[in-house]
Amino acid sequence: MLFAVPQGKFNQFLLAAIFILLVRISYLDHPIQGDDYYYLAGAMHGQIDPAHPHQARYIFQGREVWMLGHPHPPLNSWVLAGILAIAGDIRAETFHAVYVGWSLLAAIGTLGLAWRYSPHPALAALLVLVSPAFLVAGNSLESDLPFLACWTAGIAAFTAGRLRLAVPLLAAAGLAAYQSVVVIPILWVWLWFEDRRWAAGWIASLAPAASLIAWQWWEKWSTGVFPLAVTSSYFREYGLQRGEAKLLNAQALLGHSIFVLGPVLVVSWILLRRRGERWQRSDTWLTAWIAIFFAAALALFFAGSARYLLPLVPAAAILATRRLAAYPRLLLFGIVLQLALGFALARANFEHWRGYRQFVERLKPEIKTRRVWINGEWGLRFYAESEGALPLEQGQAVMPGDIVVTSKLSYPISFTTGGGTLAPLSELVIRPEVPLRLIGLGSRSAWSVVSPHARWPFEISDAPVDVVKAEVVIERQPTLSYLPMSAPEADSQIVSGLYQLEQGRYRWMSGQATILLKSPAQPMALQAVVYLPDLAPARQVSLELDGREVARQTYQGAGLYTLTAPAQEAPPGRTPVTIKVDKTFVAPGDTRRLGIILQEIGFR
Repeated sequence: MLFAVPQGKFNQFLLAAIFILLVRISYLDHPIQGDDYYYLAGAMHGQIDPAHPHQARYIFQGREVWMLGHPHPPLNSWVLAGILAIAGDIRAETFHAVYVGWSLLAAIGTLGLAWRYSPHPALAALLVLVSPAFLVAGNSLESDLPFLACWTAGIAAFTAGRLRLAVPLLAAAGLAAYQSVVVIPILWVWLWFEDRRWAAGWIASLAPAASLIAWQWWEKWSTGVFPLAVTSSYFREYGLQRGEAKLLNAQALLGHSIFVLGPVLVVSWILLRRRGERWQRSDTWLTAWIAIFFAAALALFFAGSARYLLPLVPAAAILATRRLAAYPRLLLFGIVLQLALGFALARANFEHWRGYRQFVERLKPEIKTRRVWINGEWGLRFYAESEGALPLEQGQAVMPGDIVVTSKLSYPISFTTGGGTLAPLSELVIRPEVPLRLIGLGSRSAWSVVSPHARWPFEISDAPVDVVKAEVVIERQPTLSYLPMSAPEADSQIVSGLYQLEQGRYRWMSGQATILLKSPAQPMALQAVVYLPDLAPARQVSLELDGREVARQTYQGAGLYTLTAPAQEAPPGRTPVTIKVDKTFVAPGDTRRLGIILQEIGFR
């Protein structure tokens, strides 16, 4: 026979374990990627405060944020903190080796369910293990695999009646992801069909919610605020729950759902179902599992990522083996195709993140001798900061002699050059050899993030995924005494506190902005043309010349104003001018700290 299903539970587990070890060992040196950086920040904070790793603070997209508002509870950070405490340093190989355990636990959970509900348990397990999202996400240090492992193993133990094992696993799932509470209605459906009078089961099913509530109060007693309140405030500030984001999320998740098991199996499932076969209660429960979680994913998530659907993969795999029980070779064919696709996507993903590591390695001598700023996130930031670079903050000025490393892809922010200009130092175009893209510049793939033009599960392309460049700031004398914000010279004369040009004529400022002006030959009046919007609370504006306050005015309402100081004698060459406001705010959907709008400033 060309195909034979492994017999015996031990043999089936051995098959799954061997497969996992072969897959994961080949990627033990996988670079730090995606959100790994933020979980590792929690792990580092956990070295000084083991009970509260999510009380870490770090810069995110140019702004200091509090990890208490992270969209995942702290299980993953606790585990990473423990590994770091033992290992003493962040070595990717060590962390990935330990995290193979999560893949093994997910396999055990899937087999535990499949032994009860699937005619082909080994094939059901392999369908989960070759899912592209499993193959790719399992090479990261994010919370997806810990959550999947605890979720699946917890459900398996629960349906086997082993509550002493199920409760801690489900509670751990609660501390791995907020969406863990979706398991409660899934287990209630199972209880309704299988054992409605099992009172202990109804109570045990609440374990994820109980652990989440306990953790919320744990942090409340320590900080005075519930983590969910902080999360909600960030969601509002970043506009993550807008209707447009929800619609894009739904479109992306629909595309990802086709590749949970693969188009071949989905189509075969529809076309090859035998007429007259009985629909069993287990089929209803597995279908409810898929439907409940998918509906929750549409409601809860905002980024449409493929890994979000991992918790429904075990149910889909088992249901597929039930509905296609008479076609084991077809199931095997689907496994092979999924394996090929998953490996190709995992390789493309590896080459993307490896590019950041290579670029920082090339730049290491410069980082050791100069001040280097990182304008980006993810693995680029991790590797650069590991060598001594610093994260760039919104509105911050970088000074002559500094180096700025910028990624076009990973959330670069605007910055000013402190009276200097940027000169190219080094550049790397990251282009994986595998012609598949999970994310990239102008990519239509919604694998990791969704946008109006990125909605496909992945993309077939050989385009660059990112362009990383290092630029050095070179000092340059200001050329204008009067500076409209739309002037081409503005970027090189702005020292700090002003954001990017908008509508070709104005810039928002923070609470304080400094500009370098060419000193006039004779004393001249200093003025600033500002606009105070209705939503801005600032009403007092002042001007400083070379550190001396020369004008201050309080305005009664919104409008366009010109603040003027009497004729001033400026030092020869160049003059720093500072404009200040009394109050700042953060607009909905905007993370910048805003004061008022500046249109023009200078001597006139």
